[in-house]
Amino acid sequence: MILENYAVFGKYFYHDLKHALKAFNHKESKKCFKFIEKYKNDFYVLILADYELYRYFQDK
Repeated sequence: MILENYAVFGKYFYHDLKHALKAFNHKESKKCFKFIEKYKNDFYVLILADYELYRYFQDK
């Protein structure tokens, strides 16, 4: 079993994840959001945002 193919969000368990998007700075987050925008009608998107990213958008 490969753990990166699974995710738990709240009381829901997801398996067979197609993509895992990770961003550690603003430039990488732009790439993630472009990917999400491109495939928004094809996939479900589960987002776990770190506080620093959340704070960045609140400041804008």
